[in-house]
Amino acid sequence: MEAIRGRRSVRAFCLDPVPRPLIEQVLEAGALAPSAKNMQNWRFVVLQGTSKARLVQVLRDQLDALPADRPKGSAPNSARIMDEAPVLIVVFNTSPTGREIAASRGNLHPHSAEIQGVAAAIQSMLLAAFDAGLGSLWICDVFYAAQQIECHLEPVVGQAELVAAISPGYPASEPRAAAKRGWREATCWPEE
Repeated sequence: MEAIRGRRSVRAFCLDPVPRPLIEQVLEAGALAPSAKNMQNWRFVVLQGTSKARLVQVLRDQLDALPADRPKGSAPNSARIMDEAPVLIVVFNTSPTGREIAASRGNLHPHSAEIQGVAAAIQSMLLAAFDAGLGSLWICDVFYAAQQIECHLEPVVGQAELVAAISPGYPASEPRAAAKRGWREATCWPEE
């Protein structure tokens, strides 16, 4: 509960490198997450240094290629965060059913279960990062360049579906707590 209550989304990192044992601890937490039918359909690609810079450039190039009237939301800031963080973990869904097969069956539920398992791995990694004294950010702005990132990392991960990226590192400052809706506001208890 301490990690759940204390974890914050960090958007500014110190330049200090993260020791490999801490990264491995975070990865182990992800691999211990529950998954539908115990598929364990996650794949983690750890990028640092030049390999991280190349991936961030893939995102920036795609953002630059967007029409001027297309909103980019927080993606430029996410690219800055990814560039600044000493480590980037790109998370994929490796399930063979994938989004195309599930959609062709007219049923997205199998794919939804696959994504839920990968999301559980991401959450476990964020909590483990906090427990290890690191900050982190769950980044979905990578979707602006999903196809490009999948192609860029295909030699490493094979054909897999991009789900998110995580940027663990030492926070540059104490992050603020985001306002959270309490469980009472998020819960319904229908009459029996």
